[in-house]
Amino acid sequence: MIKQHAKPATFLLTVAPPSGRRPRQILGDLAKRCDGLEGPHRVTYHYEVGHIRPGRKTSTPVWIRDSAFVVVDSAELSETSPAYRVTWHNNERPVTEIVEFRNRLWWSIDTEKTAATFLGALAAGDPSAVGLLGGSLVPTGRRIAARDDLRGRIVNDNCINATISIQRGACNLLVIDDRVFIEDGEPVYVVWNDYIDPKLTSRASHELLRAMHGTDVDFGYDDLTNALTFGHLFAPVELEEAAALFPEAERNATIDVVGPRKFASDPLEVQTDAAFRKLLHLASVPRRLPKAAFEEMGRGVSKLREAAGASTALARARAIEDFLLWAEEFPWASCIRVEQLFLRHVINRIIADGLRRDSYTPFSKPVLTEEDEAGLAMVSSY
Repeated sequence: MIKQHAKPATFLLTVAPPSGRRPRQILGDLAKRCDGLEGPHRVTYHYEVGHIRPGRKTSTPVWIRDSAFVVVDSAELSETSPAYRVTWHNNERPVTEIVEFRNRLWWSIDTEKTAATFLGALAAGDPSAVGLLGGSLVPTGRRIAARDDLRGRIVNDNCINATISIQRGACNLLVIDDRVFIEDGEPVYVVWNDYIDPKLTSRASHELLRAMHGTDVDFGYDDLTNALTFGHLFAPVELEEAAALFPEAERNATIDVVGPRKFASDPLEVQTDAAFRKLLHLASVPRRLPKAAFEEMGRGVSKLREAAGASTALARARAIEDFLLWAEEFPWASCIRVEQLFLRHVINRIIADGLRRDSYTPFSKPVLTEEDEAGLAMVSSY
């Protein structure tokens, strides 16, 4: 459901992983569907195709139900080192343990459920488990069918991409003493009021509005991408500073650092990466464009995707700036007005936070318009 606010709502101080994907609890007990912890383990998932029915010229999105097998790595608790502990204040979510293993950080998915329950949820196609392998593996539409039942022609087939997502997602899972963990980075505090400036979605299609605000589809995890992008981020050791800047914010989680901060992250870099993911999502939204504009847009998005695998946030910041410069010279610039407004907002927000911190930001210089000049001073005052 798209959320619109006439005025900013109450600020919430919460905890998020840098990926923006915060695992939810696994509901129910599906352990009987799991044959054991050795594997390989069945995953029931969906992928989208475009289906052109006989006698039709346009395609209809259809979700194909399929299954595959994955292998999940395991480790002993003695092989890991405690790093962080996240305590949730609503008592409905169990404590999240974050440990170090093989020079990576791993977040517990649910400390109150066994690994067999999670693996059973994968086999059953439960979004709370399958969504953690990849958001594209969870159906976002009602048209679900078996591939062999479709009559007509299939276009825009995402079968191969789904297979890659499943295997890649399985590599980010780890079973430690009968509990499932997922790889992510150092947790950060996020302060956000669930408000997005309506100007950012002006002259936008319904698809872009959904992409900007999020959908009511349950991917099986809390998607905090908007909070990371539009909110204020603080390191695990900056709780007092966050509380001082937002004294009225409702706090729903606390981070305890229980080991050396070997993987300390820069909140501004975390926000830059979140903005990059959001931009890539927005720029990939289908829209009606002249053929020449469609081809040029494809080239711009392809160039942007090249930075997705870069090892530094600085590289993605440069890609964001390059995309903004390209968008401003795009002959059909009005078609990507949302992306331009979004990027100016994000860049100015990060620069303003850098000024508050008196620290370096991944962006080289402000890209202010005359309308944004006063806004920058207001943002930096938060």
